Amino acid sequence: MAYSSNPTTANPVPETPESNGGNTKMWYIILIVALIGTWGYLFYDKTKSNRRENELRTQVETTDSLRSAVQMQFDAASKELDAALGQNTQLQGTLAQQKAEIDRLKNEIQSEINNKNGDLSRARALIEELRGKVTNLVAQIEVLRKQNVQLATANQSLTLRNDTLAQEKVAIADTLITTRTEKARIEDEASTLHISEIQISPISVARSGKESQTSRASKADYLRVSFTIDENRVASSGPKSLYVIVTDPDGNAVSSPAMGSGTFTTRQNGEKVFTKQLTVNYTTGESLPVSFNWSQQNSYKAGTYHVEIYHNGYRIGNGNVSLRKGLF
Repeated sequence: MAYSSNPTTANPVPETPESNGGNTKMWYIILIVALIGTWGYLFYDKTKSNRRENELRTQVETTDSLRSAVQMQFDAASKELDAALGQNTQLQGTLAQQKAEIDRLKNEIQSEINNKNGDLSRARALIEELRGKVTNLVAQIEVLRKQNVQLATANQSLTLRNDTLAQEKVAIADTLITTRTEKARIEDEASTLHISEIQISPISVARSGKESQTSRASKADYLRVSFTIDENRVASSGPKSLYVIVTDPDGNAVSSPAMGSGTFTTRQNGEKVFTKQLTVNYTTGESLPVSFNWSQQNSYKAGTYHVEIYHNGYRIGNGNVSLRKGLF
């Protein structure tokens, strides 16, 4: 078998219609794969976008829910504070300082809640702090309330005691007034003078001036009244006014304004007409003899003359004297 030493030249194979058809199919396959890849990517991207959107929506909803929950917690703490304060809106001293700190916390919490980008965790922490301060404030207010109740009870007891003391004071004052009045009455009555040994003598005066007793009305020039004021240790020393009432035989009080007659008030019988007023100087604890003459402008009548002596509105003595008719 003979071999040629010259290399053989390969002749190019001309493209056949079958080869061109294979390339076209390949391009179709590539295009389809590319489309499928694109659709897959788009589907994946859409799915991822939807998932992200859902996550964001869920996150927003969760955040809103958390914000609402925090708001509810805050509102509950605020209501607790309002209920604790009640009518105690005017706090003083350290309580007022605590209330101011609580108000500051409330404003800070509300600001954090209202801020969409606010830190809800911080808001919760502040709410816990707020609750602690509210609890402490409520406890102090409760202590003060109990103290106020105790003070009110004590004040009521004190008021009742004061009322009782006031009533007792009034009663004591009334008793004291009554006692003083009674004492004054007793002393007044005890200071009233008393007389004894009263004597009434008709006196006749001769031309010579000599006096003699008489029993005849026609001869009587005056009546001499004599008595003794008894010892009295209550009556004060000094001038004492005695009122003398002379009643004639007809039962009429003898009265002569020209001779000093008038009226005075008795303790039991109202006003009376007195015939003569007599002033004596009395010394406490001593007896005092008294004598005076009484004459009337007209002649004496036959019959009985009645003489009464009054001091301090009380009758302290009385006596009678009878005059007869006739010249001898």
